[in-house]
Amino acid sequence: MAIDPARFGLPDASTTGVKAGTTLKPYSGPMNITEDGTVIENAIIDGTLSVKAANVTIKNSVIQNFAWWGIEGEGAENLRVENSEFVGLGATEATNSAILGSGTFVNNDIQGVAIGIQLTDGASTVRGNYIHDLASNAADPHYDGITALGGQSNVLMEGNSIIVPQDHGTASILIQNTFGPVSNVMVRDNLMLGDPSYSLYVDASRDGGPITGVTVEDNYVDQGAYGYFSVTNSDPIIRNNVQWQEGVDPTPYPTDQSATTETAPAETEATSDAAPTQPEDTSDAAPAQPEDTSDAAPAQPEDTSDAAPAQPEGTSDTAPAQPDDTSDAAPAQPEDTSDAAPAQPEDTSDAAQPEATGGAGNDSCGDHGDHGDHKDTFVFDTAISDSNKVDRITDFSVADDVIHLDNAVFTALADTGALADSAFVKNKAGLAQDANDRIIYETDTGELYYDANGSAAGDSIHFATLKAHLDLAAADFTVI
Repeated sequence: MAIDPARFGLPDASTTGVKAGTTLKPYSGPMNITEDGTVIENAIIDGTLSVKAANVTIKNSVIQNFAWWGIEGEGAENLRVENSEFVGLGATEATNSAILGSGTFVNNDIQGVAIGIQLTDGASTVRGNYIHDLASNAADPHYDGITALGGQSNVLMEGNSIIVPQDHGTASILIQNTFGPVSNVMVRDNLMLGDPSYSLYVDASRDGGPITGVTVEDNYVDQGAYGYFSVTNSDPIIRNNVQWQEGVDPTPYPTDQSATTETAPAETEATSDAAPTQPEDTSDAAPAQPEDTSDAAPAQPEDTSDAAPAQPEGTSDTAPAQPDDTSDAAPAQPEDTSDAAPAQPEDTSDAAQPEATGGAGNDSCGDHGDHGDHKDTFVFDTAISDSNKVDRITDFSVADDVIHLDNAVFTALADTGALADSAFVKNKAGLAQDANDRIIYETDTGELYYDANGSAAGDSIHFATLKAHLDLAAADFTVI
């Protein structure tokens, strides 16, 4: 049963977007806004609206039929977008963001894009938005609800409903120092749903400078595929968040008293010590960006690492002036950090080694590593096809675990025993490289494919998903 944001008192389709009773008219242009103080309202806008002026407002409008950006407002001072609906082209095109820029973004309904709102330099208020049904047909999309990838200072993210898919999902909120330092960010009273890698990242592993003054409090957080929060090289305040696992724990609706005993808000320690090695910079893996014609790098905000994390009130209609950089290059997204799952506690149980069997349908074969000597066997002995759903192994250990492949199902693997080295290949493309390749591991996504034809056309079937970037080898498979 789908989780209802309204029961948390948070936005959904009925409380965001164009106000009821508004009469909309087709927008006839211009699509490039260069006049300061322009106001566009009650309009249906087809395509990307580029804003290169100050104090521009777009409200009570529908922005649709765009692919890369809905509103491209990098460098536009005091941009305001409110009560508007963004309908990207989704799975039919390579998409990027509904909104690129900094300013005030409130009560918008956003769908059909890879990233909901992508903040650029300076201060912003992001409040009351409904971000859902993210989609793109790019080869390796990275889905995020809201991103702050460097250069941001005094940002409020409050009262948003954010739903991010598991497949290629990175985070509901991604805070990272790729393009500069980040300071004074308040993440408060948001609903973070879906199963991206983590619900929220605070990742200062890049070269852009420190991330300071981040507070994450009073949010409702559904567990991501590998955890709730991933923190690296930073020290955010994380407190009073309600955390639960959908399908396991009762949904902690505020009016559901039966759930409060298990899911009452608990202060959460930042997991910076537990955060594992971060993946390599994946700027090459992000969708290709338009050529940057700027001659100068954007000015970075002053490092406020010594300053107390004063939080923005977020009630102003205007954001501070932005730097003059008008580069069209959008921030690149990180690789799926599936290897970043927290280490499992040592198990002292004498229980026998289990076998996990991936049957028909969409199974999750996880959390078996807490038994016995941590050596697990994952068995695939049920027919696979393009129409079947995919099994997910959430805790596979290269050092200890093994995958069994039944040759009655994987018929091109005739000989039983250890999988031949020549039958296994791993790469970023997830494609067979020669006629002998049968099992292919796509390193960036963790997806496992069976290809009965090798490098010939057709017959490649995605049958399982592991963590990304494992040091997987043929020795991890046995043909039975």
